[in-house]
Amino acid sequence: MKRLYLDHNATSPLRPEVRQEIADFLAGNCGNPSSIHTTGRNVRRKVDTAREQVAKLIGAKPSEIVFTSGGVEANHLAWHAFEKAGKKIATTVIEHSCIRGASEMSEQCQAQVHRICIKKDGSICPSEIEKLIAFDPDFVSMHHANNETGAMYDVKAISQALKPECYVHTDAVQTVGKIPVNVNDLGVDYLTISAHKLGALQGMGALYVRKGSPFEPFWTGGSQERGRRSGTENVIGILSFGKACEVIAAKIERIGSQYSALRDRFEKGLSKNLDGIYITASTQPRIGNTSHIIFEGIDAESLLIAADLEGLDFSTGSACHSGAIDPSHVVLAMGFDPEIAKGAIRFSLGWSTTEEDIDQAVAILSRLVTSIREKKRQTA
Repeated sequence: MKRLYLDHNATSPLRPEVRQEIADFLAGNCGNPSSIHTTGRNVRRKVDTAREQVAKLIGAKPSEIVFTSGGVEANHLAWHAFEKAGKKIATTVIEHSCIRGASEMSEQCQAQVHRICIKKDGSICPSEIEKLIAFDPDFVSMHHANNETGAMYDVKAISQALKPECYVHTDAVQTVGKIPVNVNDLGVDYLTISAHKLGALQGMGALYVRKGSPFEPFWTGGSQERGRRSGTENVIGILSFGKACEVIAAKIERIGSQYSALRDRFEKGLSKNLDGIYITASTQPRIGNTSHIIFEGIDAESLLIAADLEGLDFSTGSACHSGAIDPSHVVLAMGFDPEIAKGAIRFSLGWSTTEEDIDQAVAILSRLVTSIREKKRQTA
């Protein structure tokens, strides 16, 4: 049975081009990129090429890319220089759990942390921006698009509204590779990317650091990454990352509309077949591949288990917070009742998703939701 995979925001399957890149490298390369002999220099050139490919996708300079173990490390690296007494930091209440952790660590270091509230429709109220400006932060960190709802935020406008001395970081894990992203257009100083969201290997990411921006490494002892992240590079991960970026860059202008068309087909199909569904942030700009839906009278975990048995994969929230019994902090922070929030599910499409997948998923979900609701009525 072919499984229907609608969980690309958690991880995206390896692209065929990436698989081939990995196989070609493993067939005849073994050098350490820090070695000065011919074999080492050959590997170094491959790493440099991959760095250029990643940088090109976001309009950065290769020297501004710091390879990391993934999005979580990159996010923490961006915060690290500001986790100090006296620093004023701002973020939102719906960030990824690692940013929530960083904000709590910053408070323990005696930094002031201001949290921007989000409305039920997924938007930021203008009064919240006024409060942010009045707070006069040294550092602002926020999603480019939320990893659960897909709601996008105008990082560019917020960056322009702040004083020039304020440094801005955006977690763009869910937008890079799905829409054109340019660090200079956004006006950010730090930007986080994750390789496995692009169809590359897991355990690989990058932080864009604008030249001249504050940066403090977690550890020292080696010259790798220009002294910004010591330790032998994850060469296979880096090459897979670069290849995925190269493949995406060639078609990035049309990827967004393709994803949006599939998402709209999915949402229209469910809305036609089912009553009592609420599409989160549907009136706001959203990343095209993400559909976050609350099913009235449905426990999300029960639906997930039933769908899993039918060969359909999706998520009840962030993969980094899976296994949690409580409803998603994102949905609760948006103002939803905890009982209603238990019915929230995230569906996310990707490069391997087809119209046939969408239609099959709609049919399965429509049948399962109807069945679960009927059983609840019979036992009520």
